[in-house]
Formats: sequence, structure tokens, C-alpha cells
Amino acid sequence: MKVKATITGSDLTEGIQFYGDTHYDNKTIERLKQLSVVLEDVVYDLGSLDRQVKDRQEGSAKEIKWQLDTMRNDLLWTAFGEDVAEDIIKELE
Repeated sequence: MKVKATITGSDLTEGIQFYGDTHYDNKTIERLKQLSVVLEDVVYDLGSLDRQVKDRQEGSAKEIKWQLDTMRNDLLWTAFGEDVAEDIIKELE
């Protein structure tokens, strides 16, 4: 059975922090492993979508491509800082 729910980023990262206690830190490590699987699935699906709309001329395909590129750039800026992100973005173009 599939159950769909609305979740936030905070829901995904709930409990993920450094506690300084081995027991709780091991729980954080397990949550990180679970989150990694979810994020890999999301990135894979978005990569597939990106390949579907690449070089398409429909307005909706162009909008989807723009949104995917904007999301990628925002994630790169958040993860690496503006200078490094700009270098990565240039390499990807």
C-alpha cells in the first residue's frame, strides 16, 4: 500500500545532530544513511526528468528545465558557497 504525505525538510532531518553520546550519535548515523537513500532516489528521478526535457521546444519543457537548473544551482550554492558553485556550474554548462 502506498501512503502519500506532505513532509518538510525539517521532517527529513529530524533528530539528525551531534549529541556527543555514542548511542544517540549512532542513531544520527542511521538517519543519515536512510536520508542518503531517499536523496539518491530524488536526484536520480530529477536527473531522468532533466534528460527527458533536454533540447525540447515545448514551453512547459523549457519551464521544467529552468526550474531544474535553478534548483541545482541553489543546491550547489548552499552546499559549496557561491565561488565554488559558480565554477561547478560553468563546468556543467
